[in-house]
Amino acid sequence: MNSELIMSDSKKSKVTLRPVCDRDSNTIYTWQQDPRVRRYFHNPAAPEPGEHATWFNWRKNLSSGYFFIIEFENMPSGVVRLDEIGFGQMEISIFVDPSMTRRGIASATLKQVRQLSPFAELRANILPGNNASQLLFTQNDYVYDDATLSYLSRPKVDGLPVALCPDGGANVGLGHAMRCCALADAMDKLGFTARVFIDPDAGLEDYLHKRGWCPQFSRHSEEDLLNAVSGAKVVVFDSYRIDIVRLANSLRPNTYVVCFDDFGEKKVPVDVVINGSPSADRMDYSHKGAGKWLTGGKYQVINTKLKEAQISKSHSKTLSLVVSLGGADLAGIVNQLFAFVSDYSQSSDITLELDFIFGPYMTSLPQYVPENVRVHSNPSNLYEIFAGADIAICGGGQTMLELLYFGVPAIALIIEDDQTPNVIAVSRFGAVINGGVVNDKGWLDRVARGLQELSDDPARRAQMSKIGKSLIDGRGASRIANTIRKDLGIYEII
Repeated sequence: MNSELIMSDSKKSKVTLRPVCDRDSNTIYTWQQDPRVRRYFHNPAAPEPGEHATWFNWRKNLSSGYFFIIEFENMPSGVVRLDEIGFGQMEISIFVDPSMTRRGIASATLKQVRQLSPFAELRANILPGNNASQLLFTQNDYVYDDATLSYLSRPKVDGLPVALCPDGGANVGLGHAMRCCALADAMDKLGFTARVFIDPDAGLEDYLHKRGWCPQFSRHSEEDLLNAVSGAKVVVFDSYRIDIVRLANSLRPNTYVVCFDDFGEKKVPVDVVINGSPSADRMDYSHKGAGKWLTGGKYQVINTKLKEAQISKSHSKTLSLVVSLGGADLAGIVNQLFAFVSDYSQSSDITLELDFIFGPYMTSLPQYVPENVRVHSNPSNLYEIFAGADIAICGGGQTMLELLYFGVPAIALIIEDDQTPNVIAVSRFGAVINGGVVNDKGWLDRVARGLQELSDDPARRAQMSKIGKSLIDGRGASRIANTIRKDLGIYEII
């Protein structure tokens, strides 16, 4: 059941849904004793107290489907359930407190419920003579189906439905969401119907809107995700915090399961695993349970918006330095690094212009900014800034890969453990300088040495730029999407 998630049809809605809790048992029991509620139940007899308590506890603890209290202006006003009856199929049951009718509560509830599992077929079994319910469901786009003798709401999709489920947030950053949005873009171009599912507390809603995607919301527990993606033919997971084994075993073989992996350490019993690290070229996932693995830089997914960036390199003697740690300050170093590079830019014998990027989860901006320093908070022209830079300091995750795409020589810092293989591999190729692990002894000294080396050696910068562009060509998402399409036996545009 969807634990904790509270849904509403708009920010000003008077109707909200919340998961049932123990205190709701007596309220539901009281409603069920009302003949006006029971008369159109398949079993019109009111339950005994013990019978109701047994049923309530069983249904509340059931992991599949949804069991919500409907609230109107924060007052309990009814119940709605979605019970799984088959792959991608759920049966909907709803009743409203008889004293709360004629307020649009049931209709608002049906609209919200439709969003919970957008790829599932919803089925309402309505008894003959229940004209009010027949009208309610018909007005909410349910169509009577002679074959099942029920009212159906089919998912509104043009192509094969794809659910992408990225992690994200202040303690995670934007990398997972960026990869899923880029892959969603690529699959959308091939005719799939893609939806991106985010945890409502992840703080990713604005990012997805800026990327052109209207997010679906689901808690990222295994139970909630399985309910949310019900009916999807392809599901893509990009998170370190989920149990991919449980999810894959629950979804397959009805669903084609894909996951991103950056470590190569865990079991991944999926149809396709993706590891786009340049260090993963020869990685073998057969012993990890994967049916197919797409590894190496040619499968690295980067933001498709990069290709739209206007590249404008300055030809002045002033070097342009950009500093970006990504979406979040995962190591707590952004203020220290800002102070360091600001001082360095003032004292260096090389004239530097500094663009310092503060990501969307970095809310504390510096109060004093030197004249040759430009501070950007979650800028909309980020990739133009990257494209125009001569050198960079960056985190060793997605930001490093984006700078490689633009051919910007960089000092790459290891901020999280998952970045270590990438930084080591790319530095061995000669595309970045390995800045080592942040907060280790002498890490800022390594940054200073790297800045001096890059500033003093234009030939080295040119060579690093050439290597970087050869490692990341920006077509990884397209290659993955086409692989999925071919695996599903779809060789023409859907």
